[in-house]
Amino acid sequence: MEPAKRCRRITNYLGALVLHAATELDQEALRGRCRVRGVQSRWHEETCRKLCVRDPHNAACMNGCSYGSLTVTKLVCDKMQIADFQREAPASRCPEGVSCMEACRAYDDERPFPDLRNSCVRGCSNIVPSACARSLQIYRDLLAGQ
Repeated sequence: MEPAKRCRRITNYLGALVLHAATELDQEALRGRCRVRGVQSRWHEETCRKLCVRDPHNAACMNGCSYGSLTVTKLVCDKMQIADFQREAPASRCPEGVSCMEACRAYDDERPFPDLRNSCVRGCSNIVPSACARSLQIYRDLLAGQ
C-alpha cells in the first residue's frame, strides 16, 4: 500500500473515532440535561394533583402517579438516542419499561384491597402518556439548543 493511501486511511479512521467519541460525549451531556430539566420541576406534582383530586384514595393515586411520571421521564432521557430524532420520522414513542402494576403491588397488603392498589395503578397509568410526551419535547428542545 502506498504511504499516501495508508495515511489517508488512518486519518479517516481517526476522524471517525473522534466523531464517535464526540457524539458519545454529546449524548451523555444531553441525557444529563434532559434528566435535570425533566425531573426537577413542579410539573409532576401539579399534574398528579389534578389527576388524583377526585380519587377517593388520593394518597395511593398520587404515589402511583409520581412513580409513573418520574420513571417515564428518566426512561426517555436515558434510552433515547440523538439519532432517533434525526430521522425523517422523529421519535414519538416512549421506551417501554413502566410497570404500574408492579409498582403498586405494595398496596396488595393494604386495606381496602384492591381499591388502594387500583387507585395507584390508575394514577400511574393516567400520567404515563403525558409524561412521555413532555419528556420527548424536552429532549427535542435540548437538541434544538433551547
